[in-house]
Order: sequence, then structure tokens, then C-alpha cells
Amino acid sequence: KLLSNAAFNSECVSAVWKNNLLIHFISTVKNPKKSNEEKRLVPWLNLLVNVTFSREGQRMVAKLLHDFLPHLVERQNPKLQVQYRTALFIRNLCANSTARTFIQNSERALS
Repeated sequence: KLLSNAAFNSECVSAVWKNNLLIHFISTVKNPKKSNEEKRLVPWLNLLVNVTFSREGQRMVAKLLHDFLPHLVERQNPKLQVQYRTALFIRNLCANSTARTFIQNSERALS
């Protein structure tokens, strides 16, 4: 929670990028463990939602979007908080033209 709150600061967004923290998120999404999937994904999604509030964060995440968006969309379940957080994350990314184009071309993300 502390990291997701700190992500509103541009210096913290840069630190997230420089320390490759999003690589851990990608591995979490690509290799889910069904038993605690929501507990593992929600903190990462909170971080991504907060990071993508800024233009800098949107550009940063757009570079990695093709690595995890298809896997993230596959994990959707209407009963989980993951779906709500994913919708917020995608909404924030749509402010970036590169990410918006990628999302529009992804049939799974739009359904």
C-alpha cells in the first residue's frame, strides 16, 4: 500500500521504472496461483492505477503493455476486485495514444 501511495510522486515513478518492479508484476500475471490470485494481483493493480495517473507513468507502462495485458484480461472475474482495478488501469492508459491504440486492437481488452 505504501508503494502504491508513493506512486503519485514522479520521483517514485522513476524509481519503480529504474528498479524494474513492473517485471515482478508481469511474472505475477503470467504465472497465477489460483488460490490467492486476488491477494497477489490487487496490490500490483493499485500500484499500476496510481502510476498511470501521470503522463510519465503512462509512457512507462505502455512500453510493457504487450507483455501483460492479454494475461491480465484472461484473469477477469466479476466477483473479484481485480476486474475493477483493471478497468481503472485501462481507463488511465487510454490517455496515452500508444497504449490506447494497443488496447483498441486487443479484442479481449475491449470485451
